[in-house]
Amino acid sequence: MNHLSPTDAPGISYSGISRRTALRLGSLLAAGYTLTACGDSAPDNGSGETRRIFRFAQGAAPYSLDPAFDPVSPTYRVTAQILETLVSADHYTGTPQEALASSWTISPDGLTYTFTLREGVSFSDGTPLTAEAVLRNVQRWQALATSPETAARCVPFQPLYGWGFGNIVHSNSPHAGKASQETSSSPSAAAAATQTPSAQEDTDTPKADTPKTDEHTEQIPLRYAPLVSDVRVTDSKLVFTLVRPSQAFLRILTQPAFGIVSPEALTENHRIKEMPIGTGPFKISTPASQNTDIVLIRNDKFVSIKQEKIELDEIHFSTLNSSDKRYYALVDNKVDACDQVSGNDLGPLGREGFLYPLRDPFSLLYLGFNLAHPVLKDISVRRAIARAVDRGALIRYYLSGTSEALHLMPRLFRTSDDSLERLYKRDVDQAKSLLAASGYTGETIECYYPIDVSLPWIMSPQKVYSEMIGALLDIGLNIKPIPLNWSDYHTRATEINTTRGILLGGFYGTYRDPYAFLGPILAPLLVAQWIDAMGLNPVSHDTPEAKAHPADSPTPSPSASAAPKDSSEAEVSPTPSPSITPAKVEPAPTLEQIMSKIREADSATSLDEQREKYRSVNQDLAAFMPAVPLLNVTSNIGINRRIIGYETEQSAIELFAKVRIS
Repeated sequence: MNHLSPTDAPGISYSGISRRTALRLGSLLAAGYTLTACGDSAPDNGSGETRRIFRFAQGAAPYSLDPAFDPVSPTYRVTAQILETLVSADHYTGTPQEALASSWTISPDGLTYTFTLREGVSFSDGTPLTAEAVLRNVQRWQALATSPETAARCVPFQPLYGWGFGNIVHSNSPHAGKASQETSSSPSAAAAATQTPSAQEDTDTPKADTPKTDEHTEQIPLRYAPLVSDVRVTDSKLVFTLVRPSQAFLRILTQPAFGIVSPEALTENHRIKEMPIGTGPFKISTPASQNTDIVLIRNDKFVSIKQEKIELDEIHFSTLNSSDKRYYALVDNKVDACDQVSGNDLGPLGREGFLYPLRDPFSLLYLGFNLAHPVLKDISVRRAIARAVDRGALIRYYLSGTSEALHLMPRLFRTSDDSLERLYKRDVDQAKSLLAASGYTGETIECYYPIDVSLPWIMSPQKVYSEMIGALLDIGLNIKPIPLNWSDYHTRATEINTTRGILLGGFYGTYRDPYAFLGPILAPLLVAQWIDAMGLNPVSHDTPEAKAHPADSPTPSPSASAAPKDSSEAEVSPTPSPSITPAKVEPAPTLEQIMSKIREADSATSLDEQREKYRSVNQDLAAFMPAVPLLNVTSNIGINRRIIGYETEQSAIELFAKVRIS
């Protein structure tokens, strides 16, 4: 039996843990970390019955408990236990299957989906589930996707209501004008008054004047209709009408962001009032507050599709952003499961009888570019960065199974193209030549990245950033690190401005369709174009700090550059480069051309045809380069020995209703 010595932690001893664990605990206690004792069960209000409690430690705190407004994994993991979607995904294949909708029919032309809801279902507040209640949610999704204040954050809704995923609208189309029907969900005034301009990519050619509107002017016809043109209730059924056939539509609806909320829990501005109220197996007992767990309790009104019994009485969510904290909490039975176990801890956990199942590599680490930035709008700069990054050096911070990513879509979809290595494979000399072609002269480029957080796509952000940025300094880029606390990261990363440059970002696929991996990359660009077109927040291509240079400018002589040390703030000068011959830069396709190909791929009638079309999309995306894929990431969880029936999901969002405790 091992104990912490009095010199490590006076007056405290823990049994059943290894010396290695005890030493690590000592350092955590010295840093001010305390663990609150948490038993396996608790009395049920004095009844004498034992309450079965499942305790899960996340590596990041939820931004909120609104999955529509904050589509991030820490939020999803909580709300997925509370809210059900119209359709769910098969655990093995990702195929859409019944959830709140017991069935649906699709018209022969693929444009009309009619959903029949399950009978006898009610929200945890007692409100019956009706087609009208679902319609209220649909209107909420549309409003969030079409509001300038929220559109950039609500990426999951962009395929259905955003600009670019639907068909081109002609002047005589019914979608070109304002649609208004009391029983349907139709484009809002803001959405109907917009158009998506042609993409101005990689040139300094001024774009044509874009019509602007205000409340006193005529509405501008939509250039692209949203994918969903109409939603209405007919004979107690919910009817969606699309502008074109879509392979992704049903799969998109399986995301946690599309969880159905009781209308009584929604505000007039389409946000959740205090806490989400759903039809799922659990409901909120104690919402998140400072230094407390989020507590869910069993929803007695829940009706299981398969009449399965829910064994858990409570779920307690805590946040431990350090892998050491999560490891110790797990081995000392303070939590029953935790996300993101460090690779160094897998051996000790296995020897002590804990499970640590891996999830398939369904997460992507990438570098995102702000194309409104005066330097990064030049395609040669973006391509230089793609050829500079050292993916192999990053893998050592990830679990076995993580691989270098040369495509935005994982190999699961079989759309990869080995010829793209010429645009992505590390080649420092080629990177320097591409940078020389841009006329870059050392302008500052900000790089945003999260700190003090562990997510399915990144466990140690500071280490990954420091490793990644060294390769960019080597080719002469002047990078200014912008470390962001997790509480600010999502907001700052989606801001529309010209100062944000590079984003060290990532996400996991929330549904099994190629667009699940393209949407998070492309939606911010489409939203920025739309907002610019409306004149609500015009994006200037000039800033006092940095200006783009034509490709025929003299060879740059980079000046001082910023590189992170332990504090991520230290100033470092890049390595001077001799005279370099500028590379010949191939032209890039436009975003408009890429979106046209995506629409064709999504409307393909067969899987083989869809794969072939998405291969072409991959080629264009690599040439256009809105982001640089870095790694296809494998994530994992650690599970206590007393937990039975825990099933991992590719999406990193497990449903705890299946969990049993021995």
